[in-house]
Amino acid sequence: MTSLFEGRFPSSLPVADSDDEKRRRLARRRRDGRRKKSLSRGLRMCYNKDDKQDEEVINMRNPLIITIGREYGSGGREIGELVAKTLGIAYYDKKLITLAAQKSGLSDEFIANNEQRVRSGFMQNLAASAAYSSGFFSSQYLPLSESIFISEAQVIRDIAAKESAVIVGRCADYILAGRDNTINVFVYAPREVRVNRIMARHNLSEAEALKAISTSDKERGNHYFRYTDQKWGKAQNYDVCINSGLMGIEKTAEMLADMAKIEVRA
Repeated sequence: MTSLFEGRFPSSLPVADSDDEKRRRLARRRRDGRRKKSLSRGLRMCYNKDDKQDEEVINMRNPLIITIGREYGSGGREIGELVAKTLGIAYYDKKLITLAAQKSGLSDEFIANNEQRVRSGFMQNLAASAAYSSGFFSSQYLPLSESIFISEAQVIRDIAAKESAVIVGRCADYILAGRDNTINVFVYAPREVRVNRIMARHNLSEAEALKAISTSDKERGNHYFRYTDQKWGKAQNYDVCINSGLMGIEKTAEMLADMAKIEVRA
């Protein structure tokens, strides 16, 4: 008679880790620690030689920045464009990729395809100097995805120092944490609303739309957690979390624009 639990448990008790395994685990922890320290130094280096001048500009003009994180299919990108148009300020989404490419020396297409894909060991030992021909961060060695993040972070901080803008994605809320005159927004929507929007826009079946949502949300969540140690979409990380399915794209954008006008007057 076959046991109900046959094959579900090991036939013997677990064997204690060998000395070699312990050493490998310790080496991995040390390597991860060095990676995080290098990434932290890279972010601090995002402030260039003109930082003092940039700080003076902020103090004089204090540009308004609205960051928008969003679930895939929630309409966050369209909302950001409408808010920027209503307020007469700049809008950055895909344009950030071009600016980061110019700063890093990588192609637009390469950054677009890799910025949110967290791959363990992906070109782990690539010399940043190969990507940063200008000399920025040339002495550091980071995974390429993290080099891309640092480049985008510098672009975002440069924008915030010089002009009012709506910035979509790229952990901009975290990168600009503590900055005055900044509104951090997260846009979400019920799943059925997102599915219908994606099906209509990309001519997908319901199953394909659900898969696209799952894949995109997972990538965005992993990307956000990797660089912020925070949960993507968690209300405490934002000033405003708004359901775009409640009022629709246009009304949601109108409300956010009105909120931003109040912030400017304050």
